[in-house]
Amino acid sequence: MADLENEYPVGTLVELTGLPDQLQAEELLGTSDDSPPAPISPNGVKGKVIEFGEEGKLIVETFGAVMLVVAKENVKKYTPEKPADGGFHVAWPADDELAAADFAVGAVEALMKDGYCVVQMAMSDSTRQRAMEEAKRMKYHRMKKEFEAAYLGRQYKCKTAWLDELAETKMMAETAFDQFDVHFSSFTKFMLPLAPTALDFVPYSRTNAMVRVPFESAAEEGKYLAEELEDEDINDGLVDSHISFVKRKALCMLFVVATSGGDLTLIPKDEDKENIVLELTAGRMIIFPHNTTSYIYNPIDSNDLVMQSWILQEPEQLTFVSLIGDQQSKDEALGVHVGPNQPLGQAIQVFGMGLGIPAGGTTEGRYWGFLANCVDGCTKVPYTRYDMDLYSAGINEWVPGTTYAIHSGLMSEDIYAVDNEFFNISEDEAVIMAPAQKGILEKGYEALYNSGYRRAELGRKKIGIFAGHSGDDWSFTPVFTLGYEDKFRNSHGARMWSSLPGRLAYTLGIKGPQSLVDTACSSALCAYGVGHTMLRRTVDEQVAPCIDLHLSEALMMGANMLPGPGGYISCCGPHMLSVIGRCFTYDSSADGFCRGEGCGAFLVKAETQKVTDSFATVIGACCNQDGRSASMTAPNGPAQQECIKGSMKEAGLSANQVTCAECHGTGTALGDPIEVGALKGVMQDRVIPIYQTSAKAHIGHLEACAGLAGIVKCMLMCRAAAGSPNCHFYTLNPHLDTAGYPTAFASELSDFGYNAGYSGVSSFGFGGTNAHAEAWGK
Repeated sequence: MADLENEYPVGTLVELTGLPDQLQAEELLGTSDDSPPAPISPNGVKGKVIEFGEEGKLIVETFGAVMLVVAKENVKKYTPEKPADGGFHVAWPADDELAAADFAVGAVEALMKDGYCVVQMAMSDSTRQRAMEEAKRMKYHRMKKEFEAAYLGRQYKCKTAWLDELAETKMMAETAFDQFDVHFSSFTKFMLPLAPTALDFVPYSRTNAMVRVPFESAAEEGKYLAEELEDEDINDGLVDSHISFVKRKALCMLFVVATSGGDLTLIPKDEDKENIVLELTAGRMIIFPHNTTSYIYNPIDSNDLVMQSWILQEPEQLTFVSLIGDQQSKDEALGVHVGPNQPLGQAIQVFGMGLGIPAGGTTEGRYWGFLANCVDGCTKVPYTRYDMDLYSAGINEWVPGTTYAIHSGLMSEDIYAVDNEFFNISEDEAVIMAPAQKGILEKGYEALYNSGYRRAELGRKKIGIFAGHSGDDWSFTPVFTLGYEDKFRNSHGARMWSSLPGRLAYTLGIKGPQSLVDTACSSALCAYGVGHTMLRRTVDEQVAPCIDLHLSEALMMGANMLPGPGGYISCCGPHMLSVIGRCFTYDSSADGFCRGEGCGAFLVKAETQKVTDSFATVIGACCNQDGRSASMTAPNGPAQQECIKGSMKEAGLSANQVTCAECHGTGTALGDPIEVGALKGVMQDRVIPIYQTSAKAHIGHLEACAGLAGIVKCMLMCRAAAGSPNCHFYTLNPHLDTAGYPTAFASELSDFGYNAGYSGVSSFGFGGTNAHAEAWGK
C-alpha cells in the first residue's frame, strides 16, 4: 500500500484503461456531485486519484464526477495539454489537505508564470443539465450601461443575474449553482496564504456569483436595454459602490458550466504583452487578474452558461492627516453626534489625578490604554512580595488556614518604597510605615501637582481629604507592637489605617476637613460620597453647626494594598475568591473574584461657572444601607436600586440619558445577577441600550479602592465616548435577567455614537453599604 501511495499520491492525474467497454451504474462507487450514477464507457476517460481502496486498489474521480474503484493495472498517468492547446494547468483537488495545498501552489505558479490559470473541474452531465434548467428560470437584467464593461469585458452580448447570497452561508447546497458557488469560496480560501507574497494582494472577500447567458437573438437583445446612470443612482451610492469594485477587483473566476464552443481572449493592459486566446471547454474554471487584464468572452451560440465571481482585495484605507476647523465642524466632519452638554449650576469638577492601578495604570492614558485594548492585568503573586507557595494549596487539597487563590491584580510600583526625604519622614518611620500610607502620600501629592499646586503653596490650604481604606496585613503584623527597637515607638501611627488622611494633611500642611471611610468594598466611593455632599450644599442658607461645610475643593482618595497572604486566607474560607484567579464578570464561568490592589486620588472643586479645563464632572452621588437582608454579606437588590435612583435624582438624569454603567461586577455567582437585576429595575425604561462594563475583569477587585478605579474609568469612558470591552467575557451568565432590558455587554471597544456621555458607577460593600455616582465627560 505504501508503494502504491508513493507511486500514485492523491491528486495524481490518470487515464483509465483495460476495463470493460461499459460499466453499469451499480458497478460504480457513485458521483462526487451527488448526481444519479449512469452507465459509462470507462476506457480513455480521464480523472484523478482521490483515495486508496482495499487490496491495493485506487479510487478515481473522473472529470465527469464519476467515482469508481480500479486496480493499479487499469490506470496510467496522464499529463494534460498546455492550456493554449486546449488543456489545463491543474485539476480541482480532492478532499485532502496535501492535495489542496499542491493545487493552491500550482494555481499560483500558473498565475505568476502565464498570467492566468485554467482549472479542470469535476462535473457530471446531469448536474450541467440541471444548471441549464435552473438558468432558464432566473430573472435576468442588464447592468447600468456605464458599469457593464467592468464586469463583462469587451464585446459582450449577454444578460446577467446575480445570486442573492453565498452558498457557504446556507445549511446545504440547494441548487447546482450553489455547488459551483462553493468552488468560488474554496478557491478564495486557497489564495489567502499565498496571494499576499506571490500575487501582491491580500484576499479580503469575494463578490456574490453572477450568471451570464448570451442573447438568443437580436430581438431578445432589444428587450434588454441597458439604462444610463441617473442622479438617483448617484444619491443611492451605486456609483461609489461601482468605483470601489473597480479598485478592489483582483482575480476574476470564470466557470464555464456549458458551452458549444468558442474562445476567451485575455487582453493584458501592458501593451508589450500578447493577447492570450483560450478554447472554451465545459467544466473548466479560468482565473485571471482582472485588475491588469481585460477579456472578451465569445461563445459560438446561445447554448452557453457561465458563472463568475471576483476575489476582492482590501478596501482602500484613507490615511487621516489633519482636520482644521472649530470643534463643532470637526465633529460633524467625523460623523460624531453632539452628546449632552456640560451640566450647568454648581457642579463637582475633576482636575488632576494620581493613579496606581494594576497593569501599569500609573496615568489616565495608561489606564485607559489597557482597558480599551481588553488587557488582562492579573498575575500570580511574585516572590518579590512574599512566597505565596508557603500559604497556598490546590483547590482539592485546600484546608482552612491556607489559600487556593494565588493570583492578583498588582501595582507595578514598589508598594514598600517611598521618597521619605521629600516628605520629611525619618528613615526609621518610613521602614515601618504601612504601604497604604506611602501610596496615599505619593498619589495624593501627584493629584495636587497635576492640578497645578506646588508644595510650597499647600501650607494651610483649605483642601478636604476623603479617603477609603479597609486595612491590610501590615496593620496587624505583630512585630510592630513588640517594641524591642526604638523605631517601633511610633509604629501605631505608621501602620494603622485611621492615620491615612491625617498623614497626608500633616505632611503637606493642608487644612480642611478629612474623613476615612471603611465600608469594605465600597469604601472609596462612599468616601467620595461624603466629600461630594460636603462640597455640594443642597441649601445655601444652611448654617453648619459644628462641621465646616464651606468647602470648595477636596482630594478624593482610595487605597488597598496586598502586602501579605492574610486576606486571601480569610476570603478562601467562604469560597469568595475565584479558583482560576480572575473576575469572570457577566460570564457563565464566574466563580468568585480575584483580589487586586490599587491606590489613587483626584482633586475636585465645586464650581458654579462652566469650566473648560476640567477632566470630567461628577453630578450626582448617593450612599445607603441594605439594613437587614438575607445575610450580612448578601447583596440587596432593592437597596441597590434606591441608591442608583438617589444619585440619578441629584444629577437630574433619566434612565435614557445614561450611556454606560460601570458595575461593581465582581464575578460572583450571587452578586452579578442581583446587580444586573437592580440596574434593570432602574434603567429598563429606555430606547438606546446601556453598556454594562466592569474594570474588575481587567485588574481584579481592588476592594476598598474599587470605587475609585470605577469612577475614574467612568470619566475615561465618557471622555473617549466609548464603552470599554469586558475582559474574559465569552458566554453570558444565564442567571442574568436581561429579558426585555435594552442592554449590551461589550466584548470590544464600543462607540457611544456621541462626543460626550453620562456614566454611572456602583460600589457595594459586603457589610451592606452601597454607593453610586454619576459622571459626565466629553
